[in-house]
Amino acid sequence: MFGTPMGLPLSPIIAELALQDLEEKASLLNVLNYSPIYYYYVDDIIMTAPKNRIDNILKTFNSFHSRMQFTVD
Repeated sequence: MFGTPMGLPLSPIIAELALQDLEEKASLLNVLNYSPIYYYYVDDIIMTAPKNRIDNILKTFNSFHSRMQFTVD
């Protein structure tokens, strides 16, 4: 119903655009107020952060779009 079909050649491109948009919103608004030493994404986001900031970062990323929700592992 939402998103893109698995296996569709455009799906990875659309996912990349969505994550770039999210990243720009977080950076431009300076919402995170934190510059990670390591930040990388393909299908998942891998990022370094102090333990005391993880909840705030997760809350910030999850606040941008109701259908795009992140978890911490």
